[in-house]
Amino acid sequence: MWNRIQSASRTRLAAIAIALAAILFLCVNLIASLSLDAARIDLTENRLYTVSDSTRNVLAKVEEPITIRLYLSSMLLNDYPVYRTYAERVIQILETYERLSSGRVRYERIDPQPFTPEEDRAIGYNLTGVNLSRAGEKGYFGIVGTNAVDQLEVIEFMNPRLEPFLEYDMSRMVSRLTQPSEARVGVIDGLGLFGSQALGRQPSDVIALLGADFALQALSNEVTVIPEDIDALVLIHPHNLTDSALYAVDQYVIRGGPLVVFVDPLSEMSPFLPNSRQRQYPSSYLERLLTAWGIEMVPDSVVGDGQMLRPLQVQVGPNETRNLPGITFLAANERLGNFNPDEPAVGALQVLMMTHAGSLRPLDGATTEFVPLIRTTPDSMLYEQSRVAANPNPLDLYNAFVPSGMPQVLAARVTGIVSTAFPDGPPPPPRPGQDEEPPPDPLPLMAQSEEPISVIVVADTDMLNNQNIAVPGNNDFVVNAIDTLTGGTDLIELRSREDSRRPFLRVDAIEREAQDEYLATRQQLEAELAEANAELEQLGGAVVTEDGQVIARTVEQQELIAAAQARISEVNRQLRDVQRALRQDIDALSDRLRLINILAIPAALVLIGLIVAIWRRARLAAYLRRRRVAA
Repeated sequence: MWNRIQSASRTRLAAIAIALAAILFLCVNLIASLSLDAARIDLTENRLYTVSDSTRNVLAKVEEPITIRLYLSSMLLNDYPVYRTYAERVIQILETYERLSSGRVRYERIDPQPFTPEEDRAIGYNLTGVNLSRAGEKGYFGIVGTNAVDQLEVIEFMNPRLEPFLEYDMSRMVSRLTQPSEARVGVIDGLGLFGSQALGRQPSDVIALLGADFALQALSNEVTVIPEDIDALVLIHPHNLTDSALYAVDQYVIRGGPLVVFVDPLSEMSPFLPNSRQRQYPSSYLERLLTAWGIEMVPDSVVGDGQMLRPLQVQVGPNETRNLPGITFLAANERLGNFNPDEPAVGALQVLMMTHAGSLRPLDGATTEFVPLIRTTPDSMLYEQSRVAANPNPLDLYNAFVPSGMPQVLAARVTGIVSTAFPDGPPPPPRPGQDEEPPPDPLPLMAQSEEPISVIVVADTDMLNNQNIAVPGNNDFVVNAIDTLTGGTDLIELRSREDSRRPFLRVDAIEREAQDEYLATRQQLEAELAEANAELEQLGGAVVTEDGQVIARTVEQQELIAAAQARISEVNRQLRDVQRALRQDIDALSDRLRLINILAIPAALVLIGLIVAIWRRARLAAYLRRRRVAA
């Protein structure tokens, strides 16, 4: 009787506990849906979905409403699944910006279906369309940002390859829309790029390029103070700066002003001396300031690279030109790994042209951080500047090339706390000429920077000439370099994020191994074909038809052709075997991964269940033993 009462009591208690648990579950869900709808936990390996403090600072400065419209075609996502994962990431980060800005940054999604007003607006914003059909249907994946005064910022196409810069690009757009006025950029020009009305010379293309994005102000090489309203300073070939100008730049940088400087061991943009093949001002090193910032350009040296070289068209006769290897005419290429993928100024570039560039390096004991932006391959060499300046035959330089095995840095970012290059105070200002007003007094000496400096150094000026600046990579780099600095410290500190796509490293390794074997076999095939063709040519008398068929005229030729065809057939079989083995290895690995993914969670739950069951059974056995002992 007592046992029945106890059993009924336990049953009622269990029922009450279940009911209370259900009520608690519903209450927790209700509270979460009402007050925790914006709460998220980022469990990704590199916290991909957690915005940085720099982005939070940018959003905190938004006062007027900003609208960001995502033009995303559903047809594009259906036809090109590669965009689907990236689109989810873009939508997530835009929703996060809207939430963190308390609605001051508004996000809208627009699906521009073909031949609709929405598509007309996308075309009006110059968004890049992807062909979806032969009927002319296009898909769009771009972003348009506007502010209260109708200022416009556009990203024409969201390329998944640039996912590491997604947060930077979004924060940059918000930052530019928050500050409607154009950034003011001061330029000290040592090459006459601003042109001359008196001489009838037009400004160079790089000045026109910068003028389209920034408010430019030309500064003298004798300037004593950099104006306070300058948001960034650019030095181009600073070969003739006075001490007063050097001091002005020094104090501008120490006080937090961002700087982009183009130096050069051998500038082809420098004019020749009259009746001479020598340049008027071939080099610029800015030694005094660069030394204070813990960096130098290797003296009297020009970089050559065996993989980055460009062909030069050289006149070798009255009516004959030849393409010769230009070992110091460099084409930086993403494929060669010349660009730092973690730096917004260069991470999205594909090709960039440089000529007779110098090599940058950090100084021993420097207090600054030296971050390469552009570097050569290890297949590089430093030539004496005087040898390159003498205009030798390109073949002479090429034949003298001996790779050093070390990459050379062609452009770098420098940050950190620095001391002034003028510890004794400002130099005396230049004396004004007759009828000239005296220059402004220099700023009082600030001996050390309070915040890390922001300087980008490029060891080439020829990348700015009209021919090179027409290359998309060159003009993108120049604008990006200034843009990353004028955006303030928040954007400077906002480095690229990890890619949300997780690579299958083992699969990639298998594919690389198989591709290497495939390449070696293909090269062997090409060598055998070349050998067979050479033998055919030596025999002579064979006829090659328009479709490439070889018709033999002798028995010996027929035997040779049969042997060559047998070799080709055998190598083709080997190629098929390699491809089959590649596919089998990847399929086997895929099957193992699929099996693990299917069975891992159920196996873990079964294991946990067994452990709990054994633990409960052990507790029950111990309880029964205690009851027996007590009885």
